[in-house]
Amino acid sequence: FKGATIVAVNGTSYEEQDELFEALKDPGRPKTVQFRLAESAESERVRKFVEGTEKAADDDDDEEEDQNLVARQFGERMVTFNDPGELGIIFEAALDNSGLVVNGFLEGGDGTILAAQRTNDIQLRDLLTHVNGQVVVGKGGHGREKSLQLLEEMAEKRPLLLSFVRSYQFREIIERPEDVPGVKDSGGPNELVLKERKLIDGSRRVEIKRFNPVSGAVESSGILIGDHLVFVNGTPVGAGARWMGEGESPSLEEVYEMLCNKAYYPIGLTFARPQSKAGSRWSAQPNGDGFSDFEADTICVTCTSQSQLGCILDTEDNGDIVISDFNSVPGLFHSSLSKYQDNDGKFHVAIDSINGQFVPSYATKDMVMNALKRSWNSERNVEIILCDDGRKHFVNSLT
Repeated sequence: FKGATIVAVNGTSYEEQDELFEALKDPGRPKTVQFRLAESAESERVRKFVEGTEKAADDDDDEEEDQNLVARQFGERMVTFNDPGELGIIFEAALDNSGLVVNGFLEGGDGTILAAQRTNDIQLRDLLTHVNGQVVVGKGGHGREKSLQLLEEMAEKRPLLLSFVRSYQFREIIERPEDVPGVKDSGGPNELVLKERKLIDGSRRVEIKRFNPVSGAVESSGILIGDHLVFVNGTPVGAGARWMGEGESPSLEEVYEMLCNKAYYPIGLTFARPQSKAGSRWSAQPNGDGFSDFEADTICVTCTSQSQLGCILDTEDNGDIVISDFNSVPGLFHSSLSKYQDNDGKFHVAIDSINGQFVPSYATKDMVMNALKRSWNSERNVEIILCDDGRKHFVNSLT
């Protein structure tokens, strides 16, 4: 904010500007900085901003069912087959046994792509809704039986008209990786931000709202901005090349090529942190000849994939390679569930069951989160069935 003055850092006020700069540059986290706003108008603007943010969050949690259903539009995809021959669709029962969903495609005897896959209009997990205009979805297994009956009777007749919608139920099994020394877990149930949607009858549904950011392997291992990357899988880079008498270090571009090379994974990175000078908490050394390995503490980080590193590198004037910033990475839950984000950027899926246990209508988001955490910690995996209630409502309206 324009004209604001820094009053204190981590609760300590500083009289001298140099001392204040030292405190701000200190890499220790968390850090609290207190400001004094120059004008009352700025203070009022901050107050309104905070109040508006809190109100928006409260309003978002109070979303009603009818708003969720009315705002979205659904439709069927109709595919007509006129030429004789195999369709090449592999069906399986829907998760709630309401019909048949597409589980794969068959190839012809000589490896040719068959009719259904050639259309590009039928996708995996699509739900079959009509066969030649007859509805083939229904509760209690009725839809599945009707689908099988009509497909058996009409599969070879032409023209054959099949209608599909995107399925409204999905199963995801998220596995917790085995513990590897030096490797941090990439997320977990805490990635999920859940919300409760109140139904007209007073019950509730627990839905995915968004994902929390996850720190990458480098940041979560305790590496700080300004730390030096010195070895990549034992290859000296930056200050490491100087220590080993290797001459010129690989360039920043060459180091990034190493980090992006799948053959390097699982990867071992060694970072060095110059030891603090006496009387100063700030450990960075001035550019020049740099520091020696005797003047540094080293930290080793292991990572299984480039997407989990979560760091940005830069070079100093002397060619040393340092951490310049961090970025969040997709965690395990984010990677598995982000595909259910709709075209409007929102998630419209509720958690139907966890490890085969249905989520009751009275369950709160805290109850669901606790169930996820228990399974994650004790079973080292979670099986979740998600349901798009709006899409389910549309499918039920077809019957």
